[in-house]
Amino acid sequence: MPVAVRAEFGLLLRNGYSVYAVDQSAKAIEAVQRVASQLAPNWSAERARVEPIECMSFENESFDFIISNAVLHFAENEEHFRQMLEELWRVLKPGGILFMRLASSIGIEDAVQPLGNERYLLPDGSTRFLVKERMMVGMTEKLQGVFLEPIKTVNVAGQRCMSTWVIKKNA
Repeated sequence: MPVAVRAEFGLLLRNGYSVYAVDQSAKAIEAVQRVASQLAPNWSAERARVEPIECMSFENESFDFIISNAVLHFAENEEHFRQMLEELWRVLKPGGILFMRLASSIGIEDAVQPLGNERYLLPDGSTRFLVKERMMVGMTEKLQGVFLEPIKTVNVAGQRCMSTWVIKKNA
């Protein structure tokens, strides 16, 4: 199966941003390396790493802005979700912004089937870890983060819901 590189990656590279990528999939990182080497003449292969998000090799407070797009809903359970989120927070600089887009139960509570460990069978047939609004609010408070905007949720044809959660790390 071909691996696609998200459009925002190329957009950021073309506009001169220093971009890094992490994925557990070697194929996904290979695709990132190909695109990056074409778009950014000074690209360093070290910027794209095959590693789990819950255990990244970056130094503490490395990044001003982190985009986690359709990643966190692959958590195995709530503890794994917390590990992933706390690791993203660890590598975020004070004053930095964490932009997350992930599957949630908001708006489809009655249409999903619980499988245990906060994992659900969705109407589209996929299995995901689903966050609830209270979990996002509680985790933001625990991290001592600040909401930059309200949580927003898009219902995708009644098959799944994707929430956008944007928080800032206090300086």
